[in-house]
Amino acid sequence: ASTGSLIATLFSRARNPEERRVRAWCRQALGIIPGDLPLYRQALRHVSAVSEERPDLPDNERLEFLGDAVLDAIIGNLLFTVYPGQGEGFLTRMRSKLVSRAQLNVLAKHVGIERVLETTVARAHESSVPGNALEALIGAIFLDKGFERTRKVVEGLVKAHFDLKEIEKEDRDGKSRLLE
Repeated sequence: ASTGSLIATLFSRARNPEERRVRAWCRQALGIIPGDLPLYRQALRHVSAVSEERPDLPDNERLEFLGDAVLDAIIGNLLFTVYPGQGEGFLTRMRSKLVSRAQLNVLAKHVGIERVLETTVARAHESSVPGNALEALIGAIFLDKGFERTRKVVEGLVKAHFDLKEIEKEDRDGKSRLLE
């Protein structure tokens, strides 16, 4: 089968316009085609979007927990590789900067997560909702595609949207600076 017919088949599995939109966004923004589409929709569903009429719809909080752990491992490995001469303190500070809520919100904005995010939070883009959804999405990718594919997606996003040398220069930890 040709690539076009495979993609057409995968898109036809999406039952409604919302599913097709999420699938297309994942392909465009992340370079993946979801296998378990309901898992990705859950990752993109903030607790505020779960109505009293549909309490059976799972929100993204559990996936956010998993995604946070997976993200820490991926970023830790990336930094360990990129900075072979640096010690644990430096690596820890860099990881903290990269996985901070502010950086995750920036990354979520870069990938346009608000286009597929389900939330009723007013001005969600100014809150932690996008970054939390990105963590949940990382958890969903991990469950759907495994660690290696998730690592490739996350590292690709970091390399495409962040300059590690600039992040290295950022001073966010005044307490550490004071102690030094």
